[in-house]
Amino acid sequence: MTVKAAKNLVESVEESELKASQLTGYRFQESQQNYADVEQRWLLVESQKRKESDLKN
Repeated sequence: MTVKAAKNLVESVEESELKASQLTGYRFQESQQNYADVEQRWLLVESQKRKESDLKN
């Protein structure tokens, strides 16, 4: 997450906005972004196991 726009996206998405994935333990949010004058589709993915691990540390 070295791109400032990516950090801003992660910080701005509420947990209630994340959609359940077909894969157990994963949620996601799709976002259209214009970065460096290029239209892009970004996918923010949350893993429940990764989140739990990060909260332990």
